[in-house]
Amino acid sequence: MDSEPIPRLLGRQLKRTLAIPDGDALAAVLGDLSRLAAGKDVSPQLKAALTGLTAFIHSVADAYRQSERDLELSRRSLDISSQELFAANASLRNARGEAELRAAELQAILNSMPIPVFVKNREGCYTGCNPAFEGFFGRPRSFFIGKSVFEIAPPDLAREYQTKDNELFRSGTTQVYESQVRRADGALRDVIFHKATYAGPDGSVAGLIGGILDITERKQAEVEMRKLSRAAEYSPETIVITDAQGRIEYVNPAFVKITGYSVEEALGQTPRLLKSGQHTPDFYKDLWATIQTGQVWHGEFCNRKKNGDLYWEAAAIAPILDAQGAIINFVGIKEDISGQKEIAEQLRHAVEAAESANQAKSDFLASMSHELRTPLNAIIGFSEVLADQTFGELNPKQSKYVGNVLEAGRHLLSLINDILDLSKVEAGKMICAPESVRVHALLADALVMVKERAAKNRLNLTLDAPDDLTVQADPRMLKQIMFNLLSNAVKFTPPGGSIMVEAERYETDLWFTVADTGIGIKPADRERIFEAFEQVDSSHARKHQGTGLGLALVKKFVELHGGRVWVESSGEGQGSVFRFTLPMEGRVGGQVHG
Repeated sequence: MDSEPIPRLLGRQLKRTLAIPDGDALAAVLGDLSRLAAGKDVSPQLKAALTGLTAFIHSVADAYRQSERDLELSRRSLDISSQELFAANASLRNARGEAELRAAELQAILNSMPIPVFVKNREGCYTGCNPAFEGFFGRPRSFFIGKSVFEIAPPDLAREYQTKDNELFRSGTTQVYESQVRRADGALRDVIFHKATYAGPDGSVAGLIGGILDITERKQAEVEMRKLSRAAEYSPETIVITDAQGRIEYVNPAFVKITGYSVEEALGQTPRLLKSGQHTPDFYKDLWATIQTGQVWHGEFCNRKKNGDLYWEAAAIAPILDAQGAIINFVGIKEDISGQKEIAEQLRHAVEAAESANQAKSDFLASMSHELRTPLNAIIGFSEVLADQTFGELNPKQSKYVGNVLEAGRHLLSLINDILDLSKVEAGKMICAPESVRVHALLADALVMVKERAAKNRLNLTLDAPDDLTVQADPRMLKQIMFNLLSNAVKFTPPGGSIMVEAERYETDLWFTVADTGIGIKPADRERIFEAFEQVDSSHARKHQGTGLGLALVKKFVELHGGRVWVESSGEGQGSVFRFTLPMEGRVGGQVHG
């Protein structure tokens, strides 16, 4: 046996049982056994035993060597397996880290998404959501996790959600549908759900992930758009929408009805389709310059219909801007005013004719002033002479007739004076010449003019006005105003009544008051009595002569001074209070036209 290294396991056994320390010693022992077996003095039995022992030892050594080789191979395989396992573990750790990184990135994406996102498991319970979901519903994440829709939504909505989820789980695909949600504040919002399933480790459907799009404002806008669309369709006014270059994109039925052009004929054209040639190029330049700067243009067009007829439109044209403020469209709303134009033209001619007739009347009355007053003054003068019995006494019947003539003459002269004054005002020939007027003195003079008639009816006259009060006014007009008001008060106050005149300053105006205890005025007559030739329609009023011009002149004269006049009365039999104001600084209202 060659001196080979003894296998470690065999070496330990030989050393422990036969005291053979190493391979060289074993080779020496085996050599001795071989020589001993070859000796002549060795019996055949011993020789066979020695030879078999030697072969056995060689066989055991070879077996141990093979075992060590197998162990070495196993060790090496184990080393390789350990390395592979280490590499696999490292790869798994890397994959896990990568997955955790991807999960963190996905969570960051979900958290940054502005739309609400939620996750449910296969049982329909919430397992996650993003901050937008919490903000949208007004509840924290903990409120949803682990709960089903029946625990967080109204029953009718919860049933709908569950039905839709089950349909999605069965299909294993995606799902989009409109629905509603109720938030924590009770608000019901219109939404669109976008859902998709996700798979578990075994590839089966494990749950779903969904997003919510709030379309409440969009649906409200759609409703408003439908309203506007309906309004445009049924509007009697022409509505035209063009692009930024002026090409027509929309016309409503009124456009078709008024112009005679069909929708197909109008689309793609420009509004020049209706051009009549009645406007200058500068007119259109001004229009475009206005709307292209973002402003609204208002004006009137004379356009031409498809059949060649001309018609007038009052138009408002405005630009439509996008979110960046750029013009994307123009909208024009136009009203057919041809009829109004015709009526206005007729009215203008009528007004001109009326003004011409009124001017002729005023000119006639003004020019006839001398001719009318001269004979009346003679009649009144000679009647006064007869009434005074300057040329002899009159019998009772003659005295009565002369008195009737005198009263009728004075009444006619008063009527003529009122008509002439009113005509002057309406013709713009009555000029208000204000000056400083002592109010107390003027009111006292006015009372003197009616004192005699008041005394005949036992009427009590009172005056309340500061002595130092002054106002800027035309003294003749102011005296006429007071005389007319006092004359009416005396005329319509029964015997034994009272009339009070007041004047007081109130802020920047001077207030005048004539109050009586007379027949009063019905509410329906308070405005009417200030119109020319109008009188209170009552049996008592008809007992008294009157022209119906006194209060009309009062109103005109007060307005010439920049003031106003009105009457207060609780009704018939309750007396009347006439008030008018004049500005202290004499703001003249100018010439008043009827």
